[in-house]
Order: sequence, then C-alpha cells, then structure tokens
Amino acid sequence: MVKIIIFFSFTFVVILTVMTLILGMMYEEPAPVAADSLAADSLALYDSLEVDSLEADISEYVEEDSLLNELDSLKQVVARYQQEYEQLKEQQTRENQQAQQQAQAKIKQIAKIYENMAPEDAATILSGFDTRKAAEIIAAMKKRQAAKVLAAMDANKAIEISKTMASLE
Repeated sequence: MVKIIIFFSFTFVVILTVMTLILGMMYEEPAPVAADSLAADSLALYDSLEVDSLEADISEYVEEDSLLNELDSLKQVVARYQQEYEQLKEQQTRENQQAQQQAQAKIKQIAKIYENMAPEDAATILSGFDTRKAAEIIAAMKKRQAAKVLAAMDANKAIEISKTMASLE
C-alpha cells in the first residue's frame, strides 16, 4: 500500500511539473515597463480625461449662454409689448376723453335748443327721454330755465330727473 501511495504521489508531481512547463511556454510574461513609459501613459490618460471634462464644461457654458441670449431676447419682446400696450391704453384714454367732450358739447347744444323753447313744450318733449338723458340736458341748461321746465313736468318725472341730476358727476 505504501508503494501505491508513493507511486501516485510521484506521478502527481511529474504531471504537475509537466503542466507547469507547458503553461509557462504558452504564457509570455509582459516586458517590464519603464517608469517613464508608465508616467507618459498616465499623463496621456489624464489629459484626455481633462479635455473631455473641459469640453463638457464648454458645451454647458455655451448652452447656458444660448439660454441667456434667448431669455434676453424674450425680455425685449415683452418690453416691446408692454410699451405698445401702454401706448394703446393712452390712446384709448384720449379717445374716451374726446368722446366724452363731444357728448357734453352735444348735450349743451341740445340744452340751448330747449332753453329757447317754452318751458311747457320743453317739459313735454323731455318727459319722453330716458331719465338720465333728460337729467343731463336739464343740468346743462341755465338754472332759471331748468327750474321752469321741471315745474312744467309731471311731478313724478320731475322727481326722477332731479334725483338723477343729483347723482351726475
């Protein structure tokens, strides 16, 4: 039995040695790398990583600059629209004032016509107007003539017109 163990042990060692030699021939050990070559490779790798990082930063800045330019452009458009809005608003205010002035001038013209009428005739005609218009016309008349016209009207209509005249601006 000892002979068998020795035989198998010896066979195992021989096979292991042969295998090691075969594997050693197949695998070539890399040539030793010089320290300068390793440093150069590391520097090249670092430079390429730094360039990639810088390119990413630059593209980020370019994109940010583009967005800022677009924002400035939009701000200018908004400012232009605000300016146009203000101009239109001022124009509308002027037109409204002109329209009010023209309406007041017409009321005064009509009031002069009714002032020259007999108070009873003016009262009859103005009683057919809506209360606000009649009040505006009578308010534009001379006070004595307005009083005569109101006195010639139906009492209820005169009261309505007087109340409306009190609320006019």
